[in-house]
Amino acid sequence: MIEEASLVTRKHRYTKEEMEDLRMKLDYVYQKYLEETWEAEAEANRELNQKLYEKALNSPPSPAQKKLMTEEEWHLAHGLRADGSKRRGPAPKPKKNVWDLSPGEAGKAEHPSEPVDLDAVEAEFERQMFARHIEEQRNQPPMVKGKRFRRPEMNISRPQQPKSFWI
Repeated sequence: MIEEASLVTRKHRYTKEEMEDLRMKLDYVYQKYLEETWEAEAEANRELNQKLYEKALNSPPSPAQKKLMTEEEWHLAHGLRADGSKRRGPAPKPKKNVWDLSPGEAGKAEHPSEPVDLDAVEAEFERQMFARHIEEQRNQPPMVKGKRFRRPEMNISRPQQPKSFWI
């Protein structure tokens, strides 16, 4: 039977019935081996098991090491209130009435601050943006006059020649 089981390869094909028969034979042999092993082990440990059984019957039972939970502890461990009722969701948080915080300070202000003029702030921001854009345009090198290429990497910007008053 072992030789028959070792012949199972990809080259040799078995039918389903042959494979089922082979599997049943191997299961039977393995189960028989296990039973024989268990019987031999039980025979070897028979005296020890008998003595342990007698000792367990003659000795008083040991007290429980762990104390049992009270009903309140069980309720708290399982997410309930001590009386067993369900806990509700979190309480709503009070809204903060923060009027104004100065930079670097924390906490509530004593009184409401002056309202911010958003139009003036926006106008100042736009003025700064325009000034920054004009400065960037001045710092960029001028476009080269003459032939322009479609791809920007081919447009080589040449530095301006220093102007001499002799020419």
